[in-house]
Amino acid sequence: KKNKKMSAVVFDTGRRGVGGRCSSRVPRETGFAGAVDHAAQFVEVTAPDGPFARFVDECVLRGTLRRWDTPPRGGYKDRALYVGTAERGIGAFAEDLATDVTIRGGAWV
Repeated sequence: KKNKKMSAVVFDTGRRGVGGRCSSRVPRETGFAGAVDHAAQFVEVTAPDGPFARFVDECVLRGTLRRWDTPPRGGYKDRALYVGTAERGIGAFAEDLATDVTIRGGAWV
């Protein structure tokens, strides 16, 4: 959310949309009925009472994230992991993060 005391601009190298490593493609022309995540497959909430946890809860209510009920092996059991929806992928989470933020796309800094 915007801080009324200061102004910031986020520079994103992407040309199609926000997200970078947290972006997705929806290859409709191939007949594939879902989203393909580029790099980040999930987000983790480590402080269940913190502001990030509240934001993730809001994303779940909006339908941009869902709890990952069957996480991968390797120490992920009992951790609060969230993935993007099948239709929009993890990129929808990046779009939620970008709400009400000034973003300049296609920019290298």
